[in-house]
Amino acid sequence: MVTDDERREVAENLRYAADYPGRPIQYMEQFISMLREVIFSDVCSGADYSEMFQRLAELIDPDGGAADADR
Repeated sequence: MVTDDERREVAENLRYAADYPGRPIQYMEQFISMLREVIFSDVCSGADYSEMFQRLAELIDPDGGAADADR
């Protein structure tokens, strides 16, 4: 399960990547590489697209919608 600290770290890294001086992202390959690096920096580096989507979902909703099911 993703912790609040992990979520904050990824958010901080995304903000940093968005405003990284001298390194504007111009190509899709650069974007994907940077995104993969940011969201998997603490987990792994060789993630495919499905794993990237899953990781983003876990960061956004760590309990997988369980709270919504309780309503």
